[in-house]
Amino acid sequence: MFPKISILLLVPLLFFACKEKQKSTSTDQEETNKETYFSVTRFLDDQWANRHGIPYTLQRVTVLNGRSDTTYVLLDSTLWQNIRAQFDAADISEVKFLDRYQFSFVEDNTTETNNLMYEAKEEDLFLQSMVVAADMFTDMVRTVYLETKDTREGYTRTQKLSYIPDQVIQIQEFEKSSATPKKELLIQYKFEY
Repeated sequence: MFPKISILLLVPLLFFACKEKQKSTSTDQEETNKETYFSVTRFLDDQWANRHGIPYTLQRVTVLNGRSDTTYVLLDSTLWQNIRAQFDAADISEVKFLDRYQFSFVEDNTTETNNLMYEAKEEDLFLQSMVVAADMFTDMVRTVYLETKDTREGYTRTQKLSYIPDQVIQIQEFEKSSATPKKELLIQYKFEY
């Protein structure tokens, strides 16, 4: 089994909003700090960098409107890109998202995790909430959980996305439309060893 990946490079992201240094456009080239939130995209980049080339078999369970199907698939770059596209769409690490989310940090001694929690301040934001749980002793991310919402005239799509490294990836979608029947989809990938 592949050892758990330390996120020591992401520690500043886990405990406080991280600081990114960017050069200013002034002639003296002073450096200024820009705060950002936890980057799901960077985290998933790191996960793939540490897994690329290692043969993982995943059990994929798909449940569409109550009908289920189970199959085994190899985790290759194409499948990884398809899975992570759902998570990447909800990334809020760009500076433009600052102050649009309520951030809180909670230590949970029962689960021995430090939890970063983000709640949308605006109803029309795609990412509505995110919880990143990290081991309080090793700083390794244990879980990334996201909830998204896309609403347009006559159409609503919500998602619940969960990633537990080396264990399970879950994508749950609910669609309502005035033109089509409602759709409930669950895709779960379990790591097999």
